[in-house]
Amino acid sequence: MADPSENACVERLTPKTVPLNLMALGTVSDISSQQLKLQMTGGIVCLVDRFSISQPLTKYIKSQESSSKEGPRLIDLFQIGQQFACKIIDRQTRKGYADAQDIFATLDPSQLQEDNIPATLFSIPNVPIQCAILSVEDHGYRVDVGFKNLIGFLSYDEADDNGRRFHVGQVIRCSTKTTMDDETRIIQLTRSMKSLSKFTEDKCGQCALTPSCILPGSKGYLTVMKVQKDGLIVNFLDEFAGFVNMYHLKDDWQDPKSKYKIAEKIKCSVLYYNPTTKLFALSLRLKKFKSTLKRLINDYYVGQVVHDAKVEALYGVRSILFKISDLKAVANPRDALNEDVGTMGKDELHAALDSAYPDGSTHKCRIKSINYADLTLVLSLRQDFLEQTCVSIKELEPADFLEVTIKKYVKDGIIVCFGLNLRGIILNMHLKDYQSAKSYKRYPIGKTIKSRVLKVDTEKYPNKVYLTNKDELMDPDMTIIDTYDKSYRGITVNAVVIKLKHDGLIVELFNNVKGFIPRRFCSSTPIRTVGGLFQVGQIVSCTVYRVEPERQSLLLGIIPIEKIMAMKKERKLKRKQDKDGGQMQKKTKKKETVKSKNEQVEGNQTQDVAEAEEGEEEEDETMEDQEEEENTEDRDEEVPMEISQGKPKSRLQRSIEAKLREENIRKAEQALLNKNLPPQSITDFERNVLKSPDSADVWIKYSEFFLENVETEKARIVCRRALKTINFRAEKERLRIWLQLLKIEAKFGGTEQMRAIIEEAAQRNDKLVLYQRASQTLVACGELDEAEALHEKCIKLGRQQPNVWINYIIFLMEHRKDLNKARQLFDQVIKSNMPLSDLIHIRSRFAHLEFKYGDVERGKTLFENLLSENPKRMDIWKVYEDAIRKFGSRQMDSDEVRLQSEQILQRMATLKK
Repeated sequence: MADPSENACVERLTPKTVPLNLMALGTVSDISSQQLKLQMTGGIVCLVDRFSISQPLTKYIKSQESSSKEGPRLIDLFQIGQQFACKIIDRQTRKGYADAQDIFATLDPSQLQEDNIPATLFSIPNVPIQCAILSVEDHGYRVDVGFKNLIGFLSYDEADDNGRRFHVGQVIRCSTKTTMDDETRIIQLTRSMKSLSKFTEDKCGQCALTPSCILPGSKGYLTVMKVQKDGLIVNFLDEFAGFVNMYHLKDDWQDPKSKYKIAEKIKCSVLYYNPTTKLFALSLRLKKFKSTLKRLINDYYVGQVVHDAKVEALYGVRSILFKISDLKAVANPRDALNEDVGTMGKDELHAALDSAYPDGSTHKCRIKSINYADLTLVLSLRQDFLEQTCVSIKELEPADFLEVTIKKYVKDGIIVCFGLNLRGIILNMHLKDYQSAKSYKRYPIGKTIKSRVLKVDTEKYPNKVYLTNKDELMDPDMTIIDTYDKSYRGITVNAVVIKLKHDGLIVELFNNVKGFIPRRFCSSTPIRTVGGLFQVGQIVSCTVYRVEPERQSLLLGIIPIEKIMAMKKERKLKRKQDKDGGQMQKKTKKKETVKSKNEQVEGNQTQDVAEAEEGEEEEDETMEDQEEEENTEDRDEEVPMEISQGKPKSRLQRSIEAKLREENIRKAEQALLNKNLPPQSITDFERNVLKSPDSADVWIKYSEFFLENVETEKARIVCRRALKTINFRAEKERLRIWLQLLKIEAKFGGTEQMRAIIEEAAQRNDKLVLYQRASQTLVACGELDEAEALHEKCIKLGRQQPNVWINYIIFLMEHRKDLNKARQLFDQVIKSNMPLSDLIHIRSRFAHLEFKYGDVERGKTLFENLLSENPKRMDIWKVYEDAIRKFGSRQMDSDEVRLQSEQILQRMATLKK
């Protein structure tokens, strides 16, 4: 048996000392579309690319991409806090950070098992292994166990998947049900916790156990050989040398020398095996790990301010140990002192730490990072860090203003720094005077400038922040479009030209929202190309013409929307005239064809060449018209064909027109066959209303189709048709149509039209229900005065209904911001003769609304009075606690919020007893 007490020591890995091929237990701390971020003990962060997770997942993703289908999302396969065995495969210097390195790891079972022999590994009873799902079968899963010519099988009964099927490529942890012999080709697996814990209960010493057979995360037992202040030196499984770091002892707050005894045997789990030092790193935190990890994930975040961090111990000049709500927290000396630690000697630093942080003292601090693997909060107490406005990129939102310092120049723009060592980039096109050769003279290194967040890319690592310095985008009162929302239609905004195309401009707004401006919408006069008028980086003021959230499509125009609609009507009129002219042309077609042939026989080659060139120009115009039609997505209109007056079409023209007709027919046939394709033309909508005449959804979408094209009269006609068609017994469906009519009038009509629709609808519907629903519609359309009038009518019709009063109060507080009137209304309803149970409900709701929109102290008083009268109403206690936790921070600091919440929970617990 190895004697670890002779050469072993308590080691603590750092990013610079992590060896390649190290197998360790990693905790998922972040998930993006392309990779995972895992934390190992010691605060080491490693990255796992989506193609390094498992071979089955790699094959599945590539097969989906080749077929233009969406592959599985990592967010659906992993969760924050999950633990997996990983293997360090590479380390690289991070681009732009000479002193930082990125560590790359893999979860692939084949790489984890490359040092193992199947016969040796699977001769160990109940050995834990990490594997990946190969396929989903009728009775279970085929599993990749990391060896060629060997497959695992996991039945549904043994899967322990909580009723949720695993995905192909998903990584899971299993143990073997039976040992392997020479003829075995399929390994029976199980995921039961009982089986996983049996690994070391059987006599592993009788097997050829090697360090590579022991998967990180496996449970075992250790024997204490030596007790030190910073941890334990142990013997693992009676065969291997190992240690337990102080951060992984059972009790965070007890001195190891008073807790552990020599030769004592304790259950443990494996954190990693270091092939360089040949030591196992072990943890004793088996029982509390999951509950503590859940608290760290749910209750704490980077940048959070903590006011009562209590000093527990000072470890020389290495670190300071704090206690925060029974959780362990640490701070490095350079994060604990405001002075420059690098200029201090060891004794001077020790004295400064002793003076500033005596045992038992409490301090205000801020969370710098969270170490999920060691269940530790990493703190900073520096004054400049506490005053930082931005500590984490995740705190940023599009359109936020930032003071940034210019760091350096790069090819694409300027790198800037802000907040806590955070970096961003201002692309060249977002600089002032982008086209000017002297633009960089505005931005000397070290200068502080004001900028605005354009977008935050959290899908990449490290996360990227894109900023803008354009004056036109720095206006705090400008409208911000950061989503593909239909409510933005008709709004005029500033956008940046990012690409010139032959048929228009691509512009960018905030939060990576992009839009297209067709060429004919770029100017009120016809233009052949946009290159002469516009350039990349130019700011253009444009109006949102159409929004399609499903396709993430935004259509804009530089000319006013009224002009666009006039152009559209002129186009339709021109097509009609061309169509009439085409009918007349057919009568003289034969005669003109004969004349053309005679001219050709006469050998007028010059005229033929001229006609051919003219035909090509007409062809170009025809193709441009078609592209413009596709860009504006007028799918219900045919592509206009120009008809030559007084001369025959060239062969090239006829060929192009035939191809276009065939293409239109093919698209129409595909649309008819594709049942999942949303309706795109009037014909499609007519077909849908014939299939489902009583469905309000179909009729509303039909009317919205016309509203998108600003054809309001047609939208009204569709709604009237719906009211005549829908069965009179379908009251809810008919009410929705009336509300759609009201919405049309609210957006495109006038006050009189709105009132007329409400009066007409009131004769055919329940008035109270109609007024309540109509008020919501009017609020959404911004008609607050009319909505308030309807609330007044609701009060007269339903004085005994609590929801009528509550809805009116919410309206006044949320939309009118009239707290005094809302409180007067509350006093009025309290004095009414409404049933006691309804009054209690109203009082509870109003107290909650005071927390949300009004005065927190007033809300507390209302809840306290209500609960003093009804102390056993646990539902009201829960609402009170929820209000304190969610909205208390509006007027209270985090400590007071936590204290109030804890007091309420204690009182609830007392009442339950």
